Amino acid sequence: MARTAPHVRIPKYARHKARNKGYVRLDGRMIYLPGLYGSAESRAEYDRLVGLWQLNGRRLSTETLNSPQPMLIAPGTTMLPNVSYAKTVDQLIEAFLNECERQYPPRDGKRNSEIACIESAVFSLNKLYGPTAINQMKPVCLERVMQDHVARGFCRKTVNRYLSYCKRVFKWGVKQDWVSGETYYKLTTVSGLRKGRSNAKESVAVRPVDQAVFEATLPHLGEEVAAMAKLQLLTGMRSGEVTRLRACDIDMTGPTWRYSWRSIRRRIMASRVRCPWGQKHRRSSNPS
Repeated sequence: MARTAPHVRIPKYARHKARNKGYVRLDGRMIYLPGLYGSAESRAEYDRLVGLWQLNGRRLSTETLNSPQPMLIAPGTTMLPNVSYAKTVDQLIEAFLNECERQYPPRDGKRNSEIACIESAVFSLNKLYGPTAINQMKPVCLERVMQDHVARGFCRKTVNRYLSYCKRVFKWGVKQDWVSGETYYKLTTVSGLRKGRSNAKESVAVRPVDQAVFEATLPHLGEEVAAMAKLQLLTGMRSGEVTRLRACDIDMTGPTWRYSWRSIRRRIMASRVRCPWGQKHRRSSNPS
């Protein structure tokens, strides 16, 4: 069977699993649809947008984007839903996630991992209370969200961290005048799970690799990888910091070399991290 040419294909109705939202990609632009994935509201908006897109010669137009319904545009734009529409929890979450895309730009061409954590945190909130009016949220709602996080298999510390993310959503909504101060104050009274007082599992501490195992592994590594492993052992550098190592970042003028690199986490403060290298460090960094 002959394959249909790309330019005559109808954009499919897709699902964003983390947000449980439907979206359609028009002209390479992701447009999130109102309501939950599979809902009548979401399907109707998909049909309307695709219909207008086809009438306009398969191109986006101002008429397509100026929807009478709340339409949430994918990250990368500055458009936010109108205040008169932001009445439900799922709309608040969608607007907050778009704001996070702006606040946490990609790192080295990759999507910021913080956004994935936030999406995972608000997934249960969106699933349980997406259609609920924002100011009808009560502390017991967040407690049920925490119970869902526990049921999903997250450890206690992760559940507490996800709770703080959910509270951030409503705190941001207060600043946008979408959430009343009274509603936010009530939600802040929900406390995290305490150790030994919940059915959530505890996280397992990450222990260092045994020295004997480390030494036994070195002969099976290439020269460059073995040198990187030895350097990590001597300096405590992270894997990402070792892989970004460049000769221009090493000050070799003195008896003690100094490796200086700009930390991604501290890039906003324009600070640099310094790591002194002695004789052992210099030998491990040079496999030859």
